[in-house]
Amino acid sequence: MEGTVARFKSVSGSTGGAYSAILSWYPEEMKRKVLLLTNTHVANALKYRIRAYPSSDGSYYNEIWAETVLPALNSQVFMIQVAYSYITVEVAIIFFLMILLMSFSMAGLIKNDSSSYAA
Repeated sequence: MEGTVARFKSVSGSTGGAYSAILSWYPEEMKRKVLLLTNTHVANALKYRIRAYPSSDGSYYNEIWAETVLPALNSQVFMIQVAYSYITVEVAIIFFLMILLMSFSMAGLIKNDSSSYAA
């Protein structure tokens, strides 16, 4: 798979304190991925975690980033160097979030956008 795929998504809402997957990303076989989370709320922190699933059946996951807090008006970048079947971003409490997803092949050439994600 040659090329680069980029997606942008802006989400907001409330999970009532329980974790909820606000994004499931299916980056195909691309090994190199960049995930940029930005908390766009001016006052509230965002509690989140990121999980990666090697298999599409969801039977187990790798915790890419354990539960942590992203302060208001801050960003965090994650570089993922392993191919996964899908990756989820899960949040708890109220969230105002912008997400930039990028995946790269070895060549770095522009590729048709055939990766997918679900909110």
